[in-house]
Amino acid sequence: AVAHKTDIVLGTTPENVQDVSNEISSVVDDHDGIVLDSNVSDGPEGIAGASFRLLIPTNELDSAVGDLSAVADLRSRSQEATDITAPTLTVEDRLQTSRAKVKSLVNELAATTTEEDRLAVEAELSAERDRVANLTTKLNRLERRASLTPVRVDVQTGEDFSSRSDDGSWGPADAIDDIGGHLGTAAGVALIGLAIAIPIALIALLIAMVNRLWVRSARR
Repeated sequence: AVAHKTDIVLGTTPENVQDVSNEISSVVDDHDGIVLDSNVSDGPEGIAGASFRLLIPTNELDSAVGDLSAVADLRSRSQEATDITAPTLTVEDRLQTSRAKVKSLVNELAATTTEEDRLAVEAELSAERDRVANLTTKLNRLERRASLTPVRVDVQTGEDFSSRSDDGSWGPADAIDDIGGHLGTAAGVALIGLAIAIPIALIALLIAMVNRLWVRSARR
């Protein structure tokens, strides 16, 4: 038993957000999936977008993910798989044991001869039946995790800045960008230095001129 999880990020223009959202819903229907919730926002680039939380049958997952990835520009896609065989088998064994105990208690209840024994067996039987119900719920959840895969789809607008951070690579284009950034920073520091140095130089020049005039006046 394996539980899957998938996240998809698509990119498009603001005017196409609604069309992309409609196409996503169509893909979900084609693969017998479920839309748990959706949110579509209009607006300018960077604001307009959409998000979907889906449940896709696991046996349809590969084809559904392929179709969803083709709806618009694929920016990122991640898929996770978790082995849940051990917890599933554990719950199944406990459930089988609990059901056998319920059956045994039912037979024991039929054989009771006193009111005190009957009440004691009924209390134990009620508690065991509650245990069966809880284990059945846990097993259903585990089976649902294996049979239905949660898929999140985000539709974004605007420039995609995630490519460099996602793959961790660094190439010539990135080097040029970094050099440009450093040069821009250096130029900014130089301008600030000039802005501070020029007034100081002017003040020093004025002081020197006043001092020279005062010396000449004193000599006269």
